[in-house]
Amino acid sequence: MCWKGSVIVKNIICGIPKHGYACLLAFFHMVELLNLRSSYSIMVNQIDGSFIYYFLAFRACIRGYIHMRKVIAVDGTHLYEKHISIVNGFSHVYSRAHHGLCMRHLAENLRVNQHYGEYLYLFYAAAKVYTVDDFSEHFSKLKNNSPVEAYVLKNMLGF
Repeated sequence: MCWKGSVIVKNIICGIPKHGYACLLAFFHMVELLNLRSSYSIMVNQIDGSFIYYFLAFRACIRGYIHMRKVIAVDGTHLYEKHISIVNGFSHVYSRAHHGLCMRHLAENLRVNQHYGEYLYLFYAAAKVYTVDDFSEHFSKLKNNSPVEAYVLKNMLGF
């Protein structure tokens, strides 16, 4: 009985969730006053009027979206035989899009399919640098130690 009493008191003080959703319109009104041209959507169940979701997008976020770099990630691009067709498909559909490879998946593919585990650290060293000169230096070391893998990376994958 004591527990039920505490629940009743909490509901009196804080309100119950069912009634709390009614405050969302007032909340958005305040957001709109402070963030002009923001957008919102409230979805309620048409049968019983219960809350489903509330979506809010601030105007600054909406305006910033057009400046974001759009990224398309496809799982499974680490497979050699599949990645070429994915690149070709993207380049046909998204002619101005840049295609990149996942370093971890590419390294795993080199280790398993090319048996390149011994010199894998050279691949990671080349993949993690930020300048063309540093990349060329590391890739030369990779090419000297493992010319077959360097050929695969350069000619088949455009690394």
